[in-house]
Amino acid sequence: MRLPILALICIAFTTPVLAADPEAPQRLNLGELIFETRFSTEHIERMLLRDIRFELDKLEQGPGQEDVAKIRKLLNDIASDVASSPQFRDEYATSLASAFTRDELRTYLDFLRSDLGQKAIDFENKLQPTLSDAIQRRSKGRLQSVTLLLAQARAK
Repeated sequence: MRLPILALICIAFTTPVLAADPEAPQRLNLGELIFETRFSTEHIERMLLRDIRFELDKLEQGPGQEDVAKIRKLLNDIASDVASSPQFRDEYATSLASAFTRDELRTYLDFLRSDLGQKAIDFENKLQPTLSDAIQRRSKGRLQSVTLLLAQARAK
């Protein structure tokens, strides 16, 4: 629920600005190209796995192997849907187009397409699960306490 609300807020504030800007179509097009370069199915799947990877790895070594395979397949399907979603691509492109100039977007896209940019994306994709695992280990259940306190606060 969070993503569509943020996207609506972003679009509500950026659409009037973009409508008055003659460079907006070019910036939106660059934003779409950046999305296609940046958000592969693999990258989105890693984002989805971020919070549960540690638990899945534990289950994979026990009797839950079949369940883990089903979960991974479902996450891959979700990631494929998101990566191919015109709505998500458009929301991302609109956000980029409202935050950066055409020249900045061109520079960013050129970087992402460069050998160094691809290396940075690959590195980030590989590093993200490791960082998530480290954060999970370091938090030692304290994040569950935060979630519980938030639920209690909302109930008041």
